[in-house]
This record gives sequence, C-alpha cells and structure tokens, in this order.
Amino acid sequence: MNPVLIKNNTAETAVEPHRIVKFGSDDGLVVQAAAASDLSVGVSDGLGAEANGRVDVVRVGIADVEYGGAVTRGARLTRDADGKAIQLHQQLARMHKLSGQLRFQVFPVISEKFLLTHQ
Repeated sequence: MNPVLIKNNTAETAVEPHRIVKFGSDDGLVVQAAAASDLSVGVSDGLGAEANGRVDVVRVGIADVEYGGAVTRGARLTRDADGKAIQLHQQLARMHKLSGQLRFQVFPVISEKFLLTHQ
C-alpha cells in the first residue's frame, strides 16, 4: 500500500476492510458502494469499521481492494453489491487493473481524484 491521501470518516453502516466506499447520507459519512452506478470516493483500509465507527478511506494513492471475481490483467473494473472490485463490461470505468495474474483476494488499487485504478 502506498496511499497519498487518507481521510478518516464515520461509517454510516458497517464497512468491511478493503472495500470500495461512497458518501453516506450526511457530511462525513461513508458506506460500502453497492452498485456499479454508485459514485465511489475511495477504498476502506485493512480494518474496516462497525456502524458509527471510524474508518480510514484511501482517496488518492495505492490501496488494497478485495475482488468479487476473476479479473483479466488490464481490464477496467467497477464494484459489486458488496463493494468488491469486479471486471467492468462495456460501461464507464471507475477502476483499472494494473497488476498480473489474480492469485489472492486482495490487490492494490490506485485511487485518483475519486476514481479507482487497479494495479
């Protein structure tokens, strides 16, 4: 992990570690992203948070994200209903896979200006 900007927020609902998050219903709140159409703001750190707990969100830089399925190297990514990174199929990309073969569940991503790019 090589984050450039980490922001501490309050988790409006429980946020799992290494998940893509979006803004919650009020200022300073975040929730796990739950659809490809959600506007992601970053990736939760390795601790996650319980509801109303504090969670660090990597906004810019490299962060680990959990995959929700197999991803081809170089493929563009989005998020699934659990906030995991999945391969994007003919939609506007929010993430881009940069690393090699899928060997583990958690991989680093690069987050730039609220868009996520995967290594």
